[in-house]
Amino acid sequence: MSEENLIQDTIMVIKHVAEHYPEQSIIMVGHSMGGSITVKAVHHIQTHNGEEEWAKHIMGLFVIDVVEGSAMEALPFMENIVLKRPKKFKDLQGVV
Repeated sequence: MSEENLIQDTIMVIKHVAEHYPEQSIIMVGHSMGGSITVKAVHHIQTHNGEEEWAKHIMGLFVIDVVEGSAMEALPFMENIVLKRPKKFKDLQGVV
């Protein structure tokens, strides 16, 4: 399975979850190679779908134990994602 297929599959799952649970926030978590895929999927969403309602459900991104090569490849995308994060939440319920 290619990296691009993994990214597109991740985007389809996020879109499905956001559309079926419209009141919920989405926190993305990726481990190792999944961390790299997660970062690239979120970057793609922000770049191509950022104004769509379903994309606005993504409220967080955790990357755990990314291998060095994948981490270096994902690094250019991470700064963009961090810069677009919410500056604050109205209340604790706004986070969950």
